[in-house]
Amino acid sequence: MYKFFIYLCSTILTIGLILFCLSFFTNISHWIGIEMVKGSVYLFIFGLFMQLMEHDIARKNQTETA
Repeated sequence: MYKFFIYLCSTILTIGLILFCLSFFTNISHWIGIEMVKGSVYLFIFGLFMQLMEHDIARKNQTETA
């Protein structure tokens, strides 16, 4: 699940940065790229939180069975 969030965030971040750079040369609003970059950062933080919770639950289950 962690790898999924890493790949998804890096893909959205790359697309957002490309759109932001294209906004200087085309008629695309720069806010689209900025919001995509912010969204990828929020998604990455959520993914890290989920990974942390999954790790804590697995460790708790391991100590209860031992």
